[in-house]
Amino acid sequence: MVSCQCVFLKHDTSKNAMAFEYLVRKLISMSDKYIKYDPLVTPNGFGISNTGASCWWNALLQVMIGISGLTDIMLSVNAPAEFANNTFALAYIDFIVLSFKGQVTDRDVSKLFTAFKTQLEVKSKISLTYGQQCAHEGFTMFVNMLVNRRVDKLFTISYESTSPCDCGHVRVRPRDVGFYITMQINTQTDLTFRDWIRVHAGATDPSACPKCAKCASGSKLVDNLKQLGEVVCVYFNGRTWDKEAAPVYHFPQTMTFGAKAGGVLKYKLIGTIEHSGVMNLTTYTSSGHYWARTLRDESWLKINDTYVSDSNGLPTNNTLMVFYHMTQ
Repeated sequence: MVSCQCVFLKHDTSKNAMAFEYLVRKLISMSDKYIKYDPLVTPNGFGISNTGASCWWNALLQVMIGISGLTDIMLSVNAPAEFANNTFALAYIDFIVLSFKGQVTDRDVSKLFTAFKTQLEVKSKISLTYGQQCAHEGFTMFVNMLVNRRVDKLFTISYESTSPCDCGHVRVRPRDVGFYITMQINTQTDLTFRDWIRVHAGATDPSACPKCAKCASGSKLVDNLKQLGEVVCVYFNGRTWDKEAAPVYHFPQTMTFGAKAGGVLKYKLIGTIEHSGVMNLTTYTSSGHYWARTLRDESWLKINDTYVSDSNGLPTNNTLMVFYHMTQ
């Protein structure tokens, strides 16, 4: 068995054992309306070997294992029944447990990927091999292949789209954007980043108006935020793939949104996926390299395959995806 070269920066394996025991006790009685971020429900940093163009998978795993809300669901008392027939979900549960114990090996990572690949072939008729993929597409497949309503709700984002017709009629319809928001502009401040998520111009509306039966004449849909999950992922689709010319996309460390029932929902940045190289946005294939920055026990780490180092969650010109988790 080949070691996965786990690197614990604090050299404190007892932290993992204590966190795991705390997690088990917590989940038995978990009943909050929202699944909030909990730094204790994240393992110490560890590296994963790159077995050949698998950096996208490694980076994705590092971010996913840092999402405490997902771990809450996967290790909840109802999980054995909910995931009984899902080999990928069961393999991911094993991976979570091993990560807290500091016992992840290359064989465990390979087992998880094989289960992921098998689930894709069975559920979506997609044949996947170890090779470079787009991390944002991999993220969607990862969540989809867990096939769980609670997991979907954790990440789902929905908008209400409006479009005016030349006749004066305004159409309103719901729009589910999936598990991440695609941002094509570079906001310059924390406030404009948050406000863009709340409302922004969407795609051109090609449909006929139900009142006058005429086309909307290319009017733009306006997307108004209706629902956020406890985890918010933003994908920067507008960034250039020429590293020398790539701008630094601004994103905040925290965000607040008004809750429908009153009060405020607070989110904090807990992970990023970065990429250098070339991506084909038509075929959704990429070349180059992925790595992650992830918050573990309130400390930022950069995890680049097997290499683990202290870091921060600040924007760089390589930032491709950012992940926020509800804290309040």
